[in-house]
Amino acid sequence: MAVCLPFFGKAERMALKTDWVPMRWPDAWTEPSMLDLLKDTPFDCLVASAGLVEERARKAGLAVIRIAERGAGGGEVVPVIPSAPRSGVVHAPSSPIVAFTENVWPSIKLSAKEDRDTADTGPTGVPWVESNGWFVRMARALAPARTIWIVADPPEEKSLRRAEFYALAVSDAAAYGGRWVVSLDNELAAGLASGNREALTAWKRIVAAAAFHKKQAPWADFRPFGVLGVLSDFAGDNEFTATEAVNLVNRRNLAFRVLNRAQGAELSLEGLKAVLYLDRQAPEGVLRKKLLALVRGGGLVIGTPSCLPLTEGAKPADQIHVRFRLWALGAGRIAVAKEDFADPYVLASDTHVLLSRRHDLLRVWNGSPTITYYAGSPDARCAVVHILNYSAQPVEFMSVRVMQPYRSARLWTAGGEPPAPLKVIPADGAAEFHLPPIGPYAAIELEA
Repeated sequence: MAVCLPFFGKAERMALKTDWVPMRWPDAWTEPSMLDLLKDTPFDCLVASAGLVEERARKAGLAVIRIAERGAGGGEVVPVIPSAPRSGVVHAPSSPIVAFTENVWPSIKLSAKEDRDTADTGPTGVPWVESNGWFVRMARALAPARTIWIVADPPEEKSLRRAEFYALAVSDAAAYGGRWVVSLDNELAAGLASGNREALTAWKRIVAAAAFHKKQAPWADFRPFGVLGVLSDFAGDNEFTATEAVNLVNRRNLAFRVLNRAQGAELSLEGLKAVLYLDRQAPEGVLRKKLLALVRGGGLVIGTPSCLPLTEGAKPADQIHVRFRLWALGAGRIAVAKEDFADPYVLASDTHVLLSRRHDLLRVWNGSPTITYYAGSPDARCAVVHILNYSAQPVEFMSVRVMQPYRSARLWTAGGEPPAPLKVIPADGAAEFHLPPIGPYAAIELEA
């Protein structure tokens, strides 16, 4: 898709393509001949640096841009893609492309102890995952009509700069419909400049991953399946808890949708079994009516103490929970927290328990270092389960069950190989799949 992007401080306009595949030109690449490395790759947009010969790049058919905060670079000849901190996503610039900063390097978080091979874990022993994918998903909901770029540089920790992590960084954003601005560490950039074999192998994996996701771009238009709505204005005092709740609900492989309270009357709760209300301000007006209608129809509202007014006319429910008071209203329930939400990890777990596993749309076995993202076409006849592996090792003996009786399935990887057919194992109206070893990324493509 091509639109127009104004220069900052200039009257000229240029054609901007929201399907660009961006890459930051390494400072160490001062030889124009390094542009040859980009031939026959999906990279068609370069973030300029001191070492880039911009005229030569344009002659090679490459777009050249800069990334800067709004108002910076007013005298630039090179057009500017506005950047924004991800902590301010609700105030994102209105540009068709926004480059978000403050991101992480996708991986399993290592312990701060001397043993750097030890992963940090949550209370249940599940490895703590560093991911940007959940943020891409949230940003697309809160800043619609924008293409989301993720700015994240490789870390100093050499063990986290393996080829697998570069391929993961591409997929971690692309699976959710975003783009990682590919950034090479100095050692890898120097190795490519000298023709180092190991560096070239890593480069080929990066190129293959980027090419795969560009080819599968239609998947980005698939809608996330969801039975849970995560509802907030994601701003001010509500920001931290709300954003971390999205992060950790995503980590639990729950089927959810991000809901922006600022949408007001336009907010849709259609198809949801529950809403997690995260704001300290009480729901009022149309939103209050929609939440009560959901409950009376058999749904569940899980909320902060500000949701107590929703329980007017309700009766205490039979269930007991250590952190919530529960009421019955109509055919549904309201769970109001006894205190403000303090620990998003515990909140995500409590939400899953209150919702119950019977509403799971997808279940995973033997996939502790993975996160899945389940989305489908508008008619729900086609779907895809993205599988992201945040460890450097293949995940073995992993199984996935989707609660729909799909008739056919194929397994894709981002390495350039053709898809492999997957055996569909019927299981009580669901479809189960036993997977081969899973690398940084795989996708189960499903047809009803």
